[in-house]
Amino acid sequence: MNTNERSLTYKKIMPLILVYAVMVGLSIVANFLNPGFLSLSHIWTIVRQMSFLGIVCIG
Repeated sequence: MNTNERSLTYKKIMPLILVYAVMVGLSIVANFLNPGFLSLSHIWTIVRQMSFLGIVCIG
């Protein structure tokens, strides 16, 4: 893999890493603002709501 291919791979991966870093950062901030944010019951509620939305989007 030469330098040009490596930089293309880095340019493709960097936005994805940035999105995940922002999501983790926002989750940590939300947990400080609302201590129950990362609780298992809250995460399960979000997963159930997202699954319904996913089923609706699929059709």
